[in-house]
Amino acid sequence: NNLSQSLNYFGKTEKNSFEPTNLSQLIYETQELLRGNQQFNSSIQIKLDIEPNVMVFANAQMLIQVLLNLSLNAIDAVKGASHPTIKFHLFTDSTTKVILDFNDNGTGIGAADVQHLFDPFFTTKDSGTGLGLSIVHQIISDHQGSISLHNTDDSGTTFRLVLPKLLRPKKILEFSHDY
Repeated sequence: NNLSQSLNYFGKTEKNSFEPTNLSQLIYETQELLRGNQQFNSSIQIKLDIEPNVMVFANAQMLIQVLLNLSLNAIDAVKGASHPTIKFHLFTDSTTKVILDFNDNGTGIGAADVQHLFDPFFTTKDSGTGLGLSIVHQIISDHQGSISLHNTDDSGTTFRLVLPKLLRPKKILEFSHDY
């Protein structure tokens, strides 16, 4: 069932349902969804370091799917950590870009696996479909953004998502045609 849902989602993008979206709020909502997930262990600490009201032009449900997929991978990765932690760090680096660093303090990703992370059906899990990061990559691409493995070692992994910032339109001046 999970495989069917993932394949169905992988092929779908509803570009016409993009709208101004508060990414900061979506991160708060995802945190609440995580706490209610059966895979979530209450010993996992979620840290939020996010700028308030960061706006992007997006499909909110698709971005929640991205945040959940990354979070569920992180939950698996931090299972053996003494102080399991997942951190969302959202900031803007200029007037046009929004950056979300998603970090866990798990075991890291093996060097041989890094080049295949976003390949469909690639998995290192016994029960995984290998579509989670492929879907994440597709969704972020559909949002005119990028995702990369920013860091990985035995102290954890950081994925970096970069999205275009929603720019507020400048006030349009109306001119009279009377001369």
